Amino acid sequence: MAHRRHGHVDGQQFDHQVDAKRFAALVDANGNHRPTSEQLVEHGFPELLPPAWPSRRRSPANRC
Repeated sequence: MAHRRHGHVDGQQFDHQVDAKRFAALVDANGNHRPTSEQLVEHGFPELLPPAWPSRRRSPANRC
């Protein structure tokens, strides 16, 4: 599910509507801007962090 804002869809896709709504609420609370990396982690969206972010959780299958 894509997040809609002012008639256009941003690039973020979600598999579950509940996650899309939580992310939309976070964007709204952030003044209609993408949340910071810290906010993404704090609110349970570590999978949306850039790959180089040190707090990103990796599954055992992705570890070197």
